[in-house]
Amino acid sequence: MKIVVLAGGTSTERTVSITSGTGICKALRQKGHQAILVDIFCGIENVDRENPFPSEYDVDAASEYMSAFNDRIEQMKKERRSFFGPNVLKLCEAADIVFLGLHGANGEDGKVQATFDLMGIKYTGTGYLSSALAMESLCACPSENPPPRSLTML
Repeated sequence: MKIVVLAGGTSTERTVSITSGTGICKALRQKGHQAILVDIFCGIENVDRENPFPSEYDVDAASEYMSAFNDRIEQMKKERRSFFGPNVLKLCEAADIVFLGLHGANGEDGKVQATFDLMGIKYTGTGYLSSALAMESLCACPSENPPPRSLTML
């Protein structure tokens, strides 16, 4: 399968996401999939349009490329309007499925999932509504913030 592993992003959990995305991509490639690691926010400038999912691929080099942006993320957020980096949506559309290796805000809050639902892009994990509800602190930490009596926790 042609798989985009989305990681990175703009949250405070960016480095954790890059680490887990790297591991995910390596595991998928070991299983014979044509997986590539893509930073959802920084994207990939130079994409081989003829073969965006090569059989030979250096996952560690992709991870290092993503990490090189870490110190500039806050400045990039101020300069850009779009959350999705260069070629990200095109690569996701070309993939058989997108594996979401994102952590924190703008990754687990349902926004990416809603975008993919609208675009018809297949992805792993729960849908946008479940993701949004899970990020809501009322539901995510019921021991600290018990739900109202009218809300049934399943």
